[in-house]
Amino acid sequence: MEHALWDIKARAFDVPVWQLLGGRVRDRIRAYAWIHGGEPASYHDDALARLDEGFRAVKFTPFEGTNAGYSMAHGRRVEERVSAVRKAVGDEIGMAIDGHGLLSPINAMEMAKHIVPYGVLFFEEPALPEHLDAMADIRRTARILIATGERLFTRYPFKELLVKEAVDIIQADVGNAGGILEVYKIAAMDEAFYVTMAPHNPWSPLSTAISLHLDAVIPNFLIQEIPTALAPP
Repeated sequence: MEHALWDIKARAFDVPVWQLLGGRVRDRIRAYAWIHGGEPASYHDDALARLDEGFRAVKFTPFEGTNAGYSMAHGRRVEERVSAVRKAVGDEIGMAIDGHGLLSPINAMEMAKHIVPYGVLFFEEPALPEHLDAMADIRRTARILIATGERLFTRYPFKELLVKEAVDIIQADVGNAGGILEVYKIAAMDEAFYVTMAPHNPWSPLSTAISLHLDAVIPNFLIQEIPTALAPP
């Protein structure tokens, strides 16, 4: 509903929504797409496909589900997948890793050792964000930028992440977090903590268009998630 109201207002004044938000600070938006696979070779090939589509950053989940303990064999499989993608895309392409909440905090800290050497743009949801102290411990230990936010609603839980120093990159979703204005407020709060924004968006061309208006005006914007056309549903 809020997005429709912004659109109606912008049409009434014959301006884009980003103009109503104060005007853009950039005219190009960096974006990334998902890659998928199982074995290292399939991740490698899918990464090349995203490059052929024009993307210059990718994200994927190299992990399997875990229990409370750490498996060295799992860690080696993860590193093989990450290494295959880095070899495919080269050093100039951004590569983000998504934990998807599959890992326990101990696993996340151990897995970080396997992925750090490959130049990771960020480590998303290394553990579920409900336990803020655990997230803060991972951030202090992992030596890698930590991202989270897709599961959070309104600005208030984001404030707690910032105060606890548990995050480097916020991934608020315009559909989940409360709409354009709420995410704009979240971004302003993040900026005060030197935290950047990489809005979550696995949904549709419409949610992408909405997100892009916000990306254009946020000074601390980093990168935008874009749904990949050929990805599995």
